[in-house]
Formats: sequence, structure tokens, C-alpha cells
Amino acid sequence: MKTKIENYDLWTKFQKENSESAREKIILNNLDIVKYQARRVSTLIPNFIDVDDLQSYGMIGLIEAVERFNPEMGYKFSTFASKRVRGAIIDYLRDLDWLPHSIRTDAKKIINEKEELKNDEITDDISELAERLELSKSRIKKVLRYFNASQWLSLDTEYEDATLLDIVSSSIAEPDKKLDKEATKGILIEAVDKLNEQERLVVSLYYYEELTQEEIAEVLELSTARISQIHKKSIQRLRGYLANKKTDLF
Repeated sequence: MKTKIENYDLWTKFQKENSESAREKIILNNLDIVKYQARRVSTLIPNFIDVDDLQSYGMIGLIEAVERFNPEMGYKFSTFASKRVRGAIIDYLRDLDWLPHSIRTDAKKIINEKEELKNDEITDDISELAERLELSKSRIKKVLRYFNASQWLSLDTEYEDATLLDIVSSSIAEPDKKLDKEATKGILIEAVDKLNEQERLVVSLYYYEELTQEEIAEVLELSTARISQIHKKSIQRLRGYLANKKTDLF
């Protein structure tokens, strides 16, 4: 077992002898995990959030990982810690939800009404929305602007052993070409921005909040079948956009 785990003796000293110095050394040896995860998350969120803050909360995840890791299991600590560090950072971001309740309430109404307009084959314009919802055009624009800005979508969130980035980019990958992941992320973010509000919300809840389609249906007060339809359409649109951007990707 000692040959499989890096710094096995250090872990033994910490866990068997309760050595504080060994614990500190393990934490210091793994600070790169925190820095790496903080940098990854920082590329997907608004600029006003300080990377140093992300690292501070990532440290909480690292410390928790050190306390819970069992070297006898035989897997790498970096694998065990990465998810917990990233999870701690995401929890911090969720607590930062600065959007007022009134904005979220109106946003939900607007999104649902926009979908109704489409189902009724009525032109989806702001004048029609304003009349139906008895809201001013300026209020609708403000709500949608703030709501869209609050949607922090992670392209790397895992779902059923795949990420949104993997799912979409798989449709354009070619065996003789190497996909630049960072470049693809930038283009995929552009693609997500092309989705309508409801599609973007469903994708966000599905891949970032990791809700099931049943849970999303409950949140949006739509049927599960409708959520499935919206999700499928969103992925198709993202794939179509990326397919048209092959020259930029390769």
C-alpha cells in the first residue's frame, strides 16, 4: 500500500499519531489543487468575484478532504480532494446569490409567459409580454438582464460521467484533430448565450445545480416531458452552433 499513496508515511503520522505538523505539511503539499480549481471556476463566473475568495473557500474543502481521506483505500488524494475543493467553492458561489426575490419571481413569470406565446404561435415580443403580465417594458428588460447575469453555468459539471462540454463537443470531434478545450469553452459560452431564457435556465439547473428533470419541472411548474423536450432542443442547438464553428475550434 505504501507504494501506491504519495507521502504515505506522512499520512500515517497524521492519522495514527494525530501529528499537527504532518497535517500542515499535507495541506501545504496540496495547495495546487485549490489554486487549480479556483482558476477553473473563475473563468466561468462574473469578474467581480475575487479569485482569492474562491481559493479561501477552496481551502475549506481541502482541509475537509484531509480530515476524511483514507489512504488505505489506495486511490489518489488529489482525486479525492478535487471534488471537495470544487464543491466548497460552488457552495460559496451559491451563497452569493445577490438577485432579489422580486426579480426571480418576475423572471419566472416572464419565462413561462414567453413559452406560452410560442406555444400559441404568437409573436414573442416585449410589447405582448408587457400587456399580458401587466409589467412595463423597462421592467421586463431589467428583470431579464439581471436574471441572465445571475446564471453561473459550469461547463465542467459532471452529469452521468460526462460534462456539458463533453456532450456538446463530442458532436464535432474528429479523430485526426485535437480539440483545444479552453478555446472550445469560450465558443461554448457564446453558444449558451444564444439560447433563450428558458433553455438557458433548464441547462443551468440540469448541469450546474444538478437537478433532475422532475425537480426542474417542479421548479418551473412545467411537465417533466416538457423539460425533457427543452433540454433536448437546447443540446441540439448548442451542437449545431459548434458544428458551424469548426474552423474556429480546430
